[in-house]
Amino acid sequence: MADLSSMRASVQQMRRQLLPMMDALYKGAPEEVHERNRRMNDLEGMQRRLAILLRDINSAQHLADVRQSGIHNLPRDTRYAASQSIQQRQKDLAALRKEAEDLAIVVRNLLEANGFLSPMQKAMKIHELIENFTKAAENQHAVSELGLPQGPVITNVHETASLTGLTPIILFVYLAIQKFRNKSTSSATGNRR
Repeated sequence: MADLSSMRASVQQMRRQLLPMMDALYKGAPEEVHERNRRMNDLEGMQRRLAILLRDINSAQHLADVRQSGIHNLPRDTRYAASQSIQQRQKDLAALRKEAEDLAIVVRNLLEANGFLSPMQKAMKIHELIENFTKAAENQHAVSELGLPQGPVITNVHETASLTGLTPIILFVYLAIQKFRNKSTSSATGNRR
């Protein structure tokens, strides 16, 4: 696991690498095949590095949580300083996590602007997002039934309304909107001719 300063430096380095590629947001994908392939490789590499970085931040946050829960084992006169140190580390990690997540969104937008994601890949990503939302909502429902603030939940088997039926509907609506947009833009350009 990397330390906080090296993780922060890695985020800054990726941000500097993204600056030359930002023109795709207003110019579109580069016409040269070589340049497009280079950008694709760079952006996909950044996506992988950001995924590893977010995993490291999660690990560091869990470690800080464990240390915070063990504060009561320290001598009384050192608890306050240790608690303050852990809280500051948690704040720093949360800020770095937010920065890395924002950077991941920028990388994702650049991939879309460069035309690297096909409509089917976009739909699959939307489907994954909806599934994650569904799982989180079901977990939140189970947690709220038990009255627990957070954490793993073990419950008796009971019937609850399943949200999995919502996923195909939202995916269908998204694809219908995309189809309608494509059709309206193609008919608008056809009328201008």
